Amino acid sequence: MVHRLSQVSPTWLAVWSMIALLAGLVGAAHAAEIKLVVPADLATAEGASSAAWPPVVRAQYIYAANQFAALPGGGGYLTSIRWRPDGATIGDPPDWSVDELTITASVTAQAPETMSMEFADNITGPATIVRATAPWQGGTQNLGPAGGPKAFDIDFVLDTPFRYNPAEGNLLLEFAAQGMDGTPTLQDRLAADDQSRAALIVGWTDLNSPTALARVGSMAMELAIVSLPGDYNEDFIVDALDYDTWKIAFGSTVVAYAGADGNGDGIVNAADYTVWRNHFGGSIANGGESIAIPEPAALVLAMIAVVLIPARRRQT
Repeated sequence: MVHRLSQVSPTWLAVWSMIALLAGLVGAAHAAEIKLVVPADLATAEGASSAAWPPVVRAQYIYAANQFAALPGGGGYLTSIRWRPDGATIGDPPDWSVDELTITASVTAQAPETMSMEFADNITGPATIVRATAPWQGGTQNLGPAGGPKAFDIDFVLDTPFRYNPAEGNLLLEFAAQGMDGTPTLQDRLAADDQSRAALIVGWTDLNSPTALARVGSMAMELAIVSLPGDYNEDFIVDALDYDTWKIAFGSTVVAYAGADGNGDGIVNAADYTVWRNHFGGSIANGGESIAIPEPAALVLAMIAVVLIPARRRQT
């Protein structure tokens, strides 16, 4: 039996419209977390030196963009940072804490080997406070072989994810801390004269001092980075707002992976719609943990229920 469109109830028209809208999104991918070590060669090797934080410290770290080759095109969101103890660490070191810790992140044109001793000179782009000033407490279980490399378990979860694209420059991280309580664990680092792929300047008398007191070997860090293609408006979720961003930018020429250029060809076109569609529903939580997003098929059923339940109530 064939029904004319005029004979179909408005309720079912709404249902089928929703199904048509979401049908192409079934099986969409979600955010993928990548953990990578910088400098990259320290992923499986012990650094050549070690050091611990003083009671007051301002430290800037620059990691060269070529250390992020494991990231997909366009990079991703930095959500957490982990350090590891030096390989010479023995036993179960006690936890330590600071009264105030602030972490900022930015992309810089400054290279590790030419890093300035003036803190401001190394900040060449907008800086994002990724961990607002607050107390921090942590420590290590000192897992791993004697002599290292140890496990990365000194954890700094970020309040705000930072989008980093290696094509735009090197990564600069700044830690500012004061009010130390306890004895900080020795952290694994590069040798002081090894500045080709990572560098560190540090001051320890005044957080407001514009000039560092020493240039030392940079620390081995494990960075958790969430790849989220299709998040064109950079609000940490791939949703209809990103489609709007793509639609407005359609046909424009941009820097690779900038704006709504999801496939990195420098042009906002139909291929970038496909990237958005294939990753619809992907998301990250501000605390850095991936969050569960219902598959589009489940979303269809939920939306059907939203439409049908009120309609059923009206009938009863």
